[in-house]
Amino acid sequence: MKWDALFPIPLPDDPKKWDGWNRYKSTNPYERLCLDPRQNPSNELIEEHCRELLRWWQKKLPLKNQPSNPLAQLLRLGLDESSRYLTEARVELLDPERRKRVDEELAAQAQEAAIAEFHKFLAFSLADGLLTADEEKTLLRFGADHGLDEEQMCKLIEDELKNSGASRATVASEPTAGTHELNGAGAADPKAEFMRMLGLSGLDRDTMTDDQRDAFINVAENSGLDPGEAEDMVDAYLEEIDRRQTEKARTVTQKSLSVAPDPPDKPVAKAIEEVPPIITPKPRVSPDEERRRFSNYVNSVGGQMFLIPSG
Repeated sequence: MKWDALFPIPLPDDPKKWDGWNRYKSTNPYERLCLDPRQNPSNELIEEHCRELLRWWQKKLPLKNQPSNPLAQLLRLGLDESSRYLTEARVELLDPERRKRVDEELAAQAQEAAIAEFHKFLAFSLADGLLTADEEKTLLRFGADHGLDEEQMCKLIEDELKNSGASRATVASEPTAGTHELNGAGAADPKAEFMRMLGLSGLDRDTMTDDQRDAFINVAENSGLDPGEAEDMVDAYLEEIDRRQTEKARTVTQKSLSVAPDPPDKPVAKAIEEVPPIITPKPRVSPDEERRRFSNYVNSVGGQMFLIPSG
């Protein structure tokens, strides 16, 4: 965190030009007053920061009567709550006993965060199942920079080796140049080691989270690389992974097209000539024969029914 940016001198009137005003509600009393706890600020500095911040908020109180003003909407609850939170932080830090408890809590939180970062770095280093001497030295340097002692780091490394099934790489007494390269001893080159670590992670643009990217940058920085250069290397790695995935997808598509079975021939419809049915003419009946078969008669209502011969 850039503490100078949180508390520029003098404090800008425009809240958009600095971010310290927005920390008034932090759980960390140092942060509420824009103080760096690592600098062990004096009581005079605590008083000064509290006074300047209260004065800044005091100037903004007229905005409470302007609810439609964009600045009033930006500052919101701070117009009512800031003075209480800032005063609480001042009292907390000026009391020796309460400040001691705050410092202990912050130290414990920093320790937990350092261990979490160390575990990320350690997991990357053990991705291939081996821990080289150079990697272990880099790990110890990384942990020391984050406030971990050597005994604690060694225990974390041993526990992770046991849990993951990884092991330390054995160092030959007189390694040849070829063996030196094949076994990755070229890890003395921080750029090569960093790229190797990226490759072992198996991450791509879709699976690499922001936290993982930040952890990689921290690893590179603790290995002696410039953070900007490390960012470029991560981008180059992701672009290379994208290119490989695209080529692989194209190759698979081409193979699937080349081995695709020919569609079965459509059955040829055979022309079937329909044979017209043979109609056998019925034998013709003569009029005299019809009269003999169907004689005239009287129906049930008394009507006379006469036969009309066919033809």
